[in-house]
Amino acid sequence: MPEWLSLKWFQWDTVRTFHWENPLLLYTIALIPALYFLRWLFHFRFRQKLQIALYSNDVKSKGIIQLLRLIPFTTAGLALAFFIIALARPQKENITKKQWSEGIDILMVLDISESMKLKDMHPDRLESSKEVMAQFIDKRPFDRFGLIIFAGDAYTYCPLTADHSMIKKMLASTNTNMIKNQGTAIGVAIGVGINRLIQSPSKSKVMLLISDGENTSGVLDPSVAAKLAYEKNIKIYSFSVGKEGSVAFGKNNQGQTLFAYSQPDDKTLKEIANITGGRFYKVTNKKIFGSFLQELDALEKSDITTWSGSGYEDLYRIYLYWGVIFFLLWNAIRFTFLNNYLED
Repeated sequence: MPEWLSLKWFQWDTVRTFHWENPLLLYTIALIPALYFLRWLFHFRFRQKLQIALYSNDVKSKGIIQLLRLIPFTTAGLALAFFIIALARPQKENITKKQWSEGIDILMVLDISESMKLKDMHPDRLESSKEVMAQFIDKRPFDRFGLIIFAGDAYTYCPLTADHSMIKKMLASTNTNMIKNQGTAIGVAIGVGINRLIQSPSKSKVMLLISDGENTSGVLDPSVAAKLAYEKNIKIYSFSVGKEGSVAFGKNNQGQTLFAYSQPDDKTLKEIANITGGRFYKVTNKKIFGSFLQELDALEKSDITTWSGSGYEDLYRIYLYWGVIFFLLWNAIRFTFLNNYLED
């Protein structure tokens, strides 16, 4: 149904919010009943009358006809009233708010080596990291995100994108079977991230390095990679995931719990963060991980500029359409037998 047919345009709560371009014209609506009164007075004074005698039952039925005779006058009066309202030009104020933002580019560099299956975080290190990172993405609506995955090698799994639903789907699909070459190539992963971020026009560029092991693979030393990132104005926030020591890994065929020795390389990760002007975080559970990301959210702010303005939208067409409807209805009555019947 077209919006102009809605009855809300006749409700006082709606009408009282209007701005009127020609408000004085509205006072002329009060003259419509006066015109009809003058017309009735003229007819009553000068129209010829025929005096007849009627039975009381006929007089009662005549009362209904008297009411029906008001239909042509009512439709004509409403048409005229709506035309006057349209001429008064009702308008609705529209407040427009536009928000520009220069978000930052954030590249998640995620370790998916076998050690990320360790279960000192529930359900394991990798799944916990993915879950918390997805929540972090939701808190940064103006930023672009990308995803680098690494183990013994490093690859771009998702380039920088503003499509947060897509990046979260890609993040959720990561697993430890995606890279055959096992190990932890932290330096190479940072290098792949640098190659991605230097192509970005964004003024602020950040890497979130999430790993649980020491650098055991790759030809690029992590500290050298960090210095290259610093030269390209790229900050690296490093997260050392998991506890040191014997950690549950899974169960064997007999249902016995398997353990593996974990030794996160906090020293290297700290050095990377310090070189690039970022921060190092030690993560032992999801709650701590989430609190660190909240801190990071406060540190890395997007530049947002808000502009607001207002204007007026003309609504005269709505009342013009209603006026045309009642005008056509009045004409339909005038040029049919109904008008003659009501006049007699």
